[in-house]
Amino acid sequence: MNRFKRITMSAGLSVIMIISLAITSFANQIVYEKIEDEIISDGVTYKNVLRFTKDGWLNMNVVYFDLDNENTALKLLQSEEGLSTRDTLSSMTKKEDNVVASMNADFFFMQTPSSPTGTMIRDGKMISSPVIGEELATFYIDNFNQAFADYWDYDIYITTDKGNKIQLGSINKYLWEYRDIMLVDRNWGTHSPGATEKYWDMVEVVVENDEVLEVRSGQPAVEIPENGYILLASAAKAYELYENLQVGDIVTVHTDITPGIDNIKLAFGGGTILVKDGQVTPFTQDVSGAHPRTAIGITQDRSRLIFVTIDGRHTSYKGVDGGQLAEILIELGSHEAIIMDGGGSTVMMKRGQGEFEPKVISHPSDGVERKIINSVAIVSTSPESSLKGIKAGIDDEKIFVGIPYKINVRAFDKNYNPLWVNHSKVKFSLKSGKGSFSGTNFIPIEPGRVIIGVEYLGVASEIVLDVLPPDSSLEGIVIEDNLNKPYEIEGEKLFIHSGIRFKNYTLLDKIVINRIGSLINNNYNLSLFTGNVDSRLSNNIKKQMISARPEHSSMEQGDNLIIQLDNSKDGIRQTDFEQWPWLQKLVNTTDKKNIFVVMSKPIFGDGGFTDKLEANLLMDTLTELSRKGKYVFVLYEAQDISIDIINGVRYISTGTYSSDITKDPLKIFRYIEFNISEEETTYQVKSLFE
Repeated sequence: MNRFKRITMSAGLSVIMIISLAITSFANQIVYEKIEDEIISDGVTYKNVLRFTKDGWLNMNVVYFDLDNENTALKLLQSEEGLSTRDTLSSMTKKEDNVVASMNADFFFMQTPSSPTGTMIRDGKMISSPVIGEELATFYIDNFNQAFADYWDYDIYITTDKGNKIQLGSINKYLWEYRDIMLVDRNWGTHSPGATEKYWDMVEVVVENDEVLEVRSGQPAVEIPENGYILLASAAKAYELYENLQVGDIVTVHTDITPGIDNIKLAFGGGTILVKDGQVTPFTQDVSGAHPRTAIGITQDRSRLIFVTIDGRHTSYKGVDGGQLAEILIELGSHEAIIMDGGGSTVMMKRGQGEFEPKVISHPSDGVERKIINSVAIVSTSPESSLKGIKAGIDDEKIFVGIPYKINVRAFDKNYNPLWVNHSKVKFSLKSGKGSFSGTNFIPIEPGRVIIGVEYLGVASEIVLDVLPPDSSLEGIVIEDNLNKPYEIEGEKLFIHSGIRFKNYTLLDKIVINRIGSLINNNYNLSLFTGNVDSRLSNNIKKQMISARPEHSSMEQGDNLIIQLDNSKDGIRQTDFEQWPWLQKLVNTTDKKNIFVVMSKPIFGDGGFTDKLEANLLMDTLTELSRKGKYVFVLYEAQDISIDIINGVRYISTGTYSSDITKDPLKIFRYIEFNISEEETTYQVKSLFE
């Protein structure tokens, strides 16, 4: 069943909240796509694209950010404990005020202490030096609010007032077991690494206000000065530091990079450039395989950013490779683009309209957020202003008759900052459909379309709901099926049974074969078997028969459409994707009243689809048929005969055949009889030997 929240908003706003469409496209093999668009701050728009294709599900979260907007700013976040420590995106984000959206950024070294692989620059100051090597690129924004992604050349070193020049290996970046000279400041942490049993020869030079205060050799960790830094190294480079720096020396740090650091407002490292001049460009790192991905796109005028995360390593979301990611970024409007850290690091957060706290909206592939080295956040900088609109909705994805649902109302100002709502001043009205209100709860009375009016301080909104009949899958709900009864007028009759397969072909098996054959030949127009049928039975049946086989097909008979699907590989797509466009065309054009869908396995529950989103999509497709007034029956083989009514669709398990003589034959040898007349369609569960 679909898992998307039903949300609407006040009319007149330049926002499209939900666009849902099913597409049958044989060219690009997209059979379903759902898009949600929402302005989440002045100059910031969020988009979610859920797409079902031959390769499976694509779930991408996208944030468009206008760099020239005066009411928002871009910030580079890291752990409060410094770059030597990783933290989750949620933790970094919650410690920053007014975050509208955030996303993981650079790759990092999987070691202790940790550090980013690429650079970090804030307002012309180098927080971490660029990556070693030329295969990884850097994302940066200059002082004119122009965004770029490029491969950098750089040179970092120090000079002293005595004319000494010492090359630096890195700034706040752990490399090569401290065998190159490293500069650490308060962005790294509070203390230096200090000498240890492993690094017994560590030399650390304490510099404060550009003056060398102390040259330490083989000593414990020392506090890093607030207005300074520590130069450190082990092995041969330790000797270089010890010989070339003395207490009282005046030291200058040089950070020469090709864009010119004074012209850089913000920069952080990434991976290969994916897109250049609107085209996929050759990659400088291995980005093969379907995985979760994070990337940043830049529009052609360089004034707008496109933050993208794509879920993967999930039962439904497989992820994409670098080539697919590049094509997606171009599709979203990128003229230039760079990949960020992906896999288990891929994560995005956002706050919705009227929401005060951002939430994780992606699906971290580890099941929980991975601790990352840094992140990029969009922060609202505008003061609170007057009410612009409200957003009202019900969190539940499915709405059923007789159940109360809480109506949530949120408000936002002209810059889309959240506002507190005085719920005593919220008014509800029923514009269409039937139901009642109890406080902030709505209770639907009958199935169909319901429109709820919401008004707050002169601003109006509507909630549009599709109320479903009671659902037998809900706990505590018992539904009496008005179609499950003896027929009054005999019409066209169908015999429904599970597959018939024998282990030893006993005398009882032979009796069952004769009984089934006799029943079908004398009483039924058509027989449907949800599993395979032994040839000794099929050869005995003289009427038309349908049984499970590794293909999909359809047949019309009177006012009935019989659809046979192959889900033998635990899903339709995994078995044969071409069933999907074929099925969509079939259900969108049929004029038959009774729809029978025959499968060898269930859609949900034990033995059901391994891809739950595909199961939901199929069930929603069938629900739409039910809403059009058609009777929809899904027949499949499972352990016992059972009937579930879900969203108006009847899911009927035909059980499994067994000739276990220890059981009551009246209970185990059963079948389902359908009777279809002009007046009504009915069915019964009957015994073969009654």
